[in-house]
Amino acid sequence: MDGDLYVFVSALSTHTANLIETGRVSVLFIEEETTAAHPFVRRRLNFQCRVEEIARDRDGYEAVLDQFETRFGGLVATLRTLADFHLLRLHPERGRYVKGFGKAFAIDDVGLARIRHLRESGRRVVPGDDSAV
Repeated sequence: MDGDLYVFVSALSTHTANLIETGRVSVLFIEEETTAAHPFVRRRLNFQCRVEEIARDRDGYEAVLDQFETRFGGLVATLRTLADFHLLRLHPERGRYVKGFGKAFAIDDVGLARIRHLRESGRRVVPGDDSAV
């Protein structure tokens, strides 16, 4: 929603307290093994995110949970009534997209979509620098 990711998690889970306390999380989207050409070459997108708790009385809280309920069904209606559940907004700040061997891209600024190719060693590719080609 608006470039952010949301999770609705219980405070009974250890990771929920960690997310709220540190305000940081890494999120991984990865191609299913069954559809990948090879398990070692699965496409993947990783984001480093800033975490913000969205209070129940804050604007937008209900709208996000309405979307959750539409997508995931009636269980969300029940979870909404439980006081231990927290809505967390994950704001991607930077990331990395791996398309295959030697095809890794750093995403330096998610909002501006600043993407740069990384060499196989993981070093930054500098335009005009052919020393490692």
